[in-house]
Amino acid sequence: MDLEKWKEQWSDLCRGTRKLAGDMGEAAWTGALKAGQAAENAIRYTRLKARVLDLGTQVRSQMRKIGELVYATHSGTPTDSATLQAALEAVDKLNEEIDECQRALAALRGIRICGVCGAENRAADSRCTQCGQPLDC
Repeated sequence: MDLEKWKEQWSDLCRGTRKLAGDMGEAAWTGALKAGQAAENAIRYTRLKARVLDLGTQVRSQMRKIGELVYATHSGTPTDSATLQAALEAVDKLNEEIDECQRALAALRGIRICGVCGAENRAADSRCTQCGQPLDC
C-alpha cells in the first residue's frame, strides 16, 4: 500500500472519529438537558406537594375555628354571622388553591383532571372519559 492510500485512510479515520465525538457530545448534552428538566419537575412536584400539605393544615385550622363558632352559638353565645362567613370564605379560598395545586401536580404526571366530575384523564384527551365534558385548560 502506498503512502497516499495510508494518508487517505488516516484522514477518513480522523473525520469519522471527529464526527463520532461530536455525535457523542450532542447526545451527552441532550441527556443532560433531559436530566435537568426531570430534576426541575421533581422540585416543582415536591414544592406543590408541600404546599398542598400546608394548605390542608390551614383548612383544618379554619374548620376547627368554624366548629368552635358554631358550638358557641349552640351553647348560648351568639356568633357574629360576618365572622362565621369570613371563616367559611377563607376555607373556600384555601380549597380553591388546593384544587389548583392538584391540577398542577396532575399536569406534571401527564394527567388532566375533569373540572366537572374530578376524573383523571390522559393529557391528550380533549373530553373527559367519565362524563364526556370538554377538558378546558
